[in-house]
Amino acid sequence: MHQGELLAGKYLLEVRIGQGGMGEVWSAHDRELDRSVAVKIVNADPGLTARLRREARTGAQLQHVGITVVYDIGEHHGHPFFVMELLAGTDFQTLIEASPTGLPVVRVAQLMAPVADALHYAHRKGVVHRDIKPANLMELTDGGVKICDFGIARFGEATTGLTAPGGMLGTPAYMAPEQYEGKDADPASDLYSFGATLHALLVGRPPFPGPSLPALMRQHLTQPPPRLTDLRPDIPAELAWLVLDLLTKDATGRPASAAYVSDTLRALSGDLVQSTPPPAVQRLTGWAPLVPLSPAKERTLRSTDSDISTEIEFVNQRSEAVRICWLDYQGSRTFYMQLAPGMSYIQQTYVSHPWIITNTAEIPIVIFQPTATPGRATIY
Repeated sequence: MHQGELLAGKYLLEVRIGQGGMGEVWSAHDRELDRSVAVKIVNADPGLTARLRREARTGAQLQHVGITVVYDIGEHHGHPFFVMELLAGTDFQTLIEASPTGLPVVRVAQLMAPVADALHYAHRKGVVHRDIKPANLMELTDGGVKICDFGIARFGEATTGLTAPGGMLGTPAYMAPEQYEGKDADPASDLYSFGATLHALLVGRPPFPGPSLPALMRQHLTQPPPRLTDLRPDIPAELAWLVLDLLTKDATGRPASAAYVSDTLRALSGDLVQSTPPPAVQRLTGWAPLVPLSPAKERTLRSTDSDISTEIEFVNQRSEAVRICWLDYQGSRTFYMQLAPGMSYIQQTYVSHPWIITNTAEIPIVIFQPTATPGRATIY
């Protein structure tokens, strides 16, 4: 496929955003409805096309906030394609790569609870994903999490590993033992893959290292997963046990439903949030001082509110909203400014111009007169 190609007379391909053994994913413009969409063109064997279309129709019946919407299906030069909502966000594999030793525990629980909600909904509808893995989960820019490739994942070759031969479909590092045995995947298989994904988010890698497909098969079929608390002591015991339950070899020993998993993760998340102490305020040293004004000068400056020409609001290290205002009553000044939560960096070129720190009610807390040396101050 190439940029500018038109599918079904209305989907104009714009940018290729993914490519793998299963085919290509493009961002495209739906000319008929004037909206941006994602188009997945699949490299399917002609004999599988009809079955693939049936699977896609099944996926299109799923209407849940945590599941990517399938808008349309079609065929282009012998290749089936699927039109889906175009998501803006970051897939979980990218999150893992950015935190190779694992994400914060409470963040993992908060990310994966809605995934379990979406899985529970799909399982109640009789639909199994078959390829739950970090690359198929996305944290959206505007908030929320979505599962990608429902109804299509069965035919997808993994982009981060090999698709097992002999009819076994899925991503080997996250596949359930019964999938390695060539059995049909069921909701319990999705839960196993969910557990492997939880493991990867918590410690930066899936439970079994491989490195080859035969090694992965042996590990998933016969070896117990490592204890998470041995790899990362700060993981709560309840969460470590949940992951072990999800990774049980016998499918009948796994949690009864994704709803149970969701409830467990939310309870753990709430406990973790309540037990987390507020961050300690670190008072930095070696900063150039900003000298407080005399009471008389401060009173004079407080009477010149109309001369305030610049202000910015931010949150300090005690989670309080703070506003900084600069007085510019002499007509010229040059500032270099960079703000971060809890601190402001101010370089004064003209030292005669003071600045005022206020709270959100615009009541001055303190007024400082900059020194001749470029000044910086941490605001507590």
